[in-house]
Formats: sequence, structure tokens, C-alpha cells
Amino acid sequence: MFRGGVADCALFDEKQFRFVEFKTNAEGRSDKAVHKTLEKAGKQLSNTIRIFSDSLRSVNVEMADADVMSCHIVLTRNFPIAHSTMQDYLLEFMQDNNGMNVIFSSETYWEEPEK
Repeated sequence: MFRGGVADCALFDEKQFRFVEFKTNAEGRSDKAVHKTLEKAGKQLSNTIRIFSDSLRSVNVEMADADVMSCHIVLTRNFPIAHSTMQDYLLEFMQDNNGMNVIFSSETYWEEPEK
């Protein structure tokens, strides 16, 4: 349906947007395996951001006006989070998505935005 797929979920309210992609079944420690997992997650997140942004823009709402915007890639605890490929990926993702940050972790949480 959507080229590149979509993220697993989006959590949002009037002040924040958080896009989450779960890759808890990701395996492998090689550069190739890490790159493949991150590339797939990134495409899904980028596509979801575009879909939300386009939909909101059609009703005169700019997603960029939110107080908090972030992407989360939730990985298995065994995934090599300190892998140098992840650092390269983070920079590439931010360049491709207007500076949007990606948070890598084995868990994620929802926090109250500052008022």
C-alpha cells in the first residue's frame, strides 16, 4: 500500500509527535545486518512522517510546530546499539528528515512536554 512501509505506531497529541518502529526481531551483528535493519526502519519512519505531515498540512496544521518530535527505533537488547553504523545512520536520517532525531533503545517511554 505505502512504498517503503509505515512505522509500527505514532503517539501524538496537540504538543508532540513520536513515531515508533519496533525491530525487536532484528538479528545479526555484522555491518550488513545492522545496516539492513536500520535502513528498513528509517524508510518506514520517513514514510510515516511524510504521510502525517501531508495529511495535517491538508487541514492547515504544521507538524513542525509541535513542541516535541522524535523517532524511536526499539531494538532487541542484544542488538549492538554502540555499533558505528548506527552513528552514521543517525546523521543520515537527520539530514533526510529535517533534523528529526532518532532514539535507539530497547525500550521507549512517553514524557510530558514542557509547558
